[in-house]
Amino acid sequence: ICYKHPNGQRSILKYPGVMCGTSEHDVMLVIAVILLVVFVFGFVAVCGFAAYKVPRWSVQRKDNLVAATRFLVFRFRFDSWWFGVPLLLRGPLINLPVVLATDYPPIQIVAIATILTTGMVLQMLAWPWKVPMLNLTDCIVSFCIVLLVTTSALYLNEIDEGMYAFASGV
Repeated sequence: ICYKHPNGQRSILKYPGVMCGTSEHDVMLVIAVILLVVFVFGFVAVCGFAAYKVPRWSVQRKDNLVAATRFLVFRFRFDSWWFGVPLLLRGPLINLPVVLATDYPPIQIVAIATILTTGMVLQMLAWPWKVPMLNLTDCIVSFCIVLLVTTSALYLNEIDEGMYAFASGV
């Protein structure tokens, strides 16, 4: 995460001595992207494949594979067994706007609100939880979080040209 200094330069939040755009930063960025793609999105892709295959594995009595993917499906109704994957994907997606648009809070708010609202609508359409009260509770909590995120926009400063340039680039 790069942040802007009063003198106009940008450095990494955790390592202020490393300036953004330098060769040190580029190496860190390449390693970070590789780790993100391999471990985060790779894990989500494997979980998506497993969630897709679980019904077939169950019919074929491949109990060891079903047991290995139990963490994805056991909390949900049988007709919504797949809901573990969007739930798993929501976490990294909520964090990405904060990392990618560090100095642009309006973009962070819009992106996070969009991700949360999409998840809430998907949850309301699927009604996936086995216990009906959990579905209602999840809807209410999701709505409150979206409301909290969107009302934080009231406390933002005026949008400058840099934000407009970044938003048009995205």
